[in-house]
Amino acid sequence: MVNVAIYYQLRQQEKQEHAIKNIDKMIQQLEVLRINIKGVFIDGYNSREKFEELISLPLDKIDYIYINKTFEDEFDNRLINELSKSEQFKLKLFYDFI
Repeated sequence: MVNVAIYYQLRQQEKQEHAIKNIDKMIQQLEVLRINIKGVFIDGYNSREKFEELISLPLDKIDYIYINKTFEDEFDNRLINELSKSEQFKLKLFYDFI
């Protein structure tokens, strides 16, 4: 069974309800594929608290992390890309899936 985590960072002026609707659509599609969702992490605009929770997971147990947009922060971008190499998971853009 494939293990995934979902990370969603709100865009400027995006409401959390909108994000939840998008995430719900994705989860419905993942459930059809019998994919095991290990966690859903939603950060506000320019926030990274949930991102820090995400990277604290045992990432070697995750096959894919779905993100809703590329990381704007250069450090976060490098960090997640290096972690993906060392922990053997793949990043997938959220909107490529739904």
